[in-house]
Amino acid sequence: MKSKLRKIAIIGYALMAQVLFMAQTSIAGKVPTKMNGDNLKTGINKVVFPSEGLELSGLLFLPEGFNSSKSYPTVIMTTPFNQVKEQSGSVYGKKLAAQGYAAFVFDHRGFGESEGKLRSYMYTPAILEGLSDAISFLRMHEFAERERLYGLGIY
Repeated sequence: MKSKLRKIAIIGYALMAQVLFMAQTSIAGKVPTKMNGDNLKTGINKVVFPSEGLELSGLLFLPEGFNSSKSYPTVIMTTPFNQVKEQSGSVYGKKLAAQGYAAFVFDHRGFGESEGKLRSYMYTPAILEGLSDAISFLRMHEFAERERLYGLGIY
């Protein structure tokens, strides 16, 4: 059983690495929505970003004393299976922000507050596209330190 779980974890990490690479090399301007840095505050910030013509809903956790003109190591998280952003992603987001990271978790297409006709349907290509768009969205903001942008898959 442990061997099977290890294989699943390795596949998950490989997919996260592939998505991070795709987002790093994606065409600039793919995701046009931008947060106004002046409106961001320490703690939890609700944001939306576009993905495949739909709006996906996310939570951005920012560290104490956040300053939009500074850059922070940033972690983008994807939740386990069919969870929404307010579940385990929020627990990790709060803890990461307390350690000085900016942390972002979002509802995949069709889950939680994100748009999508099929509700609560796990479709891997849509999940990967949403993750790639979320990374591109974060990279548009100066507070997200490009050299220290990390992915965290929670399972």
